[in-house]
Amino acid sequence: MKRSFICLVISIFLFSACNEKEKKYKVHYKPLNIAVYASGKVMPDKYDILKATQTARILKINTTQGDTVSVSERLIYLGSSDLKDQLSLLKQQVTIAKANAAANSSTLQKLHQQIELAKKQYQQDKEIAEKYSELYQTRAVSQKAKKEKQMQAENSLVNWQNLKQKLRIQESTLNQELIKAQSQLSTFRNNHSQQILRSSVSGIVFNINLNQGEMAQAGQPIMLVGSPKKFKLELLVDGRDIQKIEKGQSVMFKTDAFSDKQFQATITKINPVMQQDTRSFKVVAKVNSKETFYPKATVEANIVISKRDSVLMIPKSYLLPSDSVSVVENEESRKIKVQTGADNDQWVEIKSGLKEGDHILKKN
Repeated sequence: MKRSFICLVISIFLFSACNEKEKKYKVHYKPLNIAVYASGKVMPDKYDILKATQTARILKINTTQGDTVSVSERLIYLGSSDLKDQLSLLKQQVTIAKANAAANSSTLQKLHQQIELAKKQYQQDKEIAEKYSELYQTRAVSQKAKKEKQMQAENSLVNWQNLKQKLRIQESTLNQELIKAQSQLSTFRNNHSQQILRSSVSGIVFNINLNQGEMAQAGQPIMLVGSPKKFKLELLVDGRDIQKIEKGQSVMFKTDAFSDKQFQATITKINPVMQQDTRSFKVVAKVNSKETFYPKATVEANIVISKRDSVLMIPKSYLLPSDSVSVVENEESRKIKVQTGADNDQWVEIKSGLKEGDHILKKN
């Protein structure tokens, strides 16, 4: 009796130990989603990153974080105080040149007055010369007196004509000075227009990386402006998977800021050029959510490339080498060959070899 009891205890122990080392799974149908992994970041649907075109000091920032800005609005001034002074001086030169070239300028008005006086003097001298010419006919004046008056009239005419010529030259000179001043200002502005940073999109200022007075290195991002309510994903897909990606495919993703929630997006753009540094392709997906996301937040995503509602599947961990499984029949297990199909990270499709309701074992 004692020996039988001991054997029974040993059998129970061995059976329990065996069960602890094996797990059983009942084969059944379930939905299967095949997905491609991608990583990246969330960004505004439309955005612009304002960068320094060359190493320069930030003279002025015309906005603050959270402000709404418009397309082409002047947001950042780069350069130096010397450039600012030079621009001011060129503007002053244009203003002065415009005033000098204006018809009512003091210089031109003075010449107009001189011309008017010279004209009157000529007309007066001409009348006297004509009168002396008539008097000479009656011998009332001498020939010498007549010639003196004619000479005086001719001199007055030359003086009048010279002043008119002087006016034309002065007007031309002043206009040329104006054109020169305007050209210098335009050239300066063209050469330094890249020092004024404008946004190419309307939206809000998400962040400002540098402060007024700090040095910005060439190519350094200073400000991010973007649409406040619409977002997209900028994902990187491994080169081995890119041929599986198509526009319209669904993307399930999580981001650091909402680690406990999953969101959905839709593929809208596939960049066909491989990025050599990562050997991956850039894919863009429109976020289908009204949630306000944080730009540049990292994203872990799965792009669904195949979706089936009912597939006979088993956990991948139950699949043995050479595509076989351990089936339980009449409380005995045996190894059988199966034909597998599609799979994902955790599950694999069984095309043949098993049926719904079969039990399979997993060895720990």
